[in-house]
Amino acid sequence: FGTWADGVTVYNPRENTYKHFKHNPADPSSLSSNNAWVIFEDSDKNIWIGTYFGGLDMYDVNTNSFIRYKYSNDVFTKIQSIHEDKHGVFWIATDGDGLQLFDKKTKTFRRVVHTSGQNSLSNDRVCNVFEDRNGNMWISTMAGLNYYDVQKKTFTIYTTRDGLPNDVVLGIMEDESGKLWLSTNRGLSRFDAGTKTFKNFGVAD
Repeated sequence: FGTWADGVTVYNPRENTYKHFKHNPADPSSLSSNNAWVIFEDSDKNIWIGTYFGGLDMYDVNTNSFIRYKYSNDVFTKIQSIHEDKHGVFWIATDGDGLQLFDKKTKTFRRVVHTSGQNSLSNDRVCNVFEDRNGNMWISTMAGLNYYDVQKKTFTIYTTRDGLPNDVVLGIMEDESGKLWLSTNRGLSRFDAGTKTFKNFGVAD
């Protein structure tokens, strides 16, 4: 279990026992922060902790400790969510630092941020990253829905001007027909990527 301000708690149902992990300023192999916002298992069965203010930690089962990874020592990364693509790259959504792409093979980061006047991410406060059934990357932010063309490395931004009920897009899911369901600050919205149209749902629906 990830907690706010109290680290990570692991429950063993077979033995009915709990194990607690917390940040220790004197121990670089402890959690980087007690604000454990995301717990994520990658395709290799490694457990990663996305923290708020600490960065990215990988649990080392052999030493019962953590290995810390940060884009920069000057950036106190606030991780909101983690998605792993088919190449083993983590798309890390952060609150204020844009997207951080982490290659777990090379242990290197690449940062993607909003740049005014250029084709870029719409906002550096990123809530979620979703990969649809066709391999398209969708990014929800505090300033609209972003489609990222992996081949062209370009962004297409969708906002209230395009039909969204609100520009704060929190989560993304895909239904059986391939349509995207978006949670926003003004209800749900269903997006048809083929027609590029939105159908919005509020409390009355």
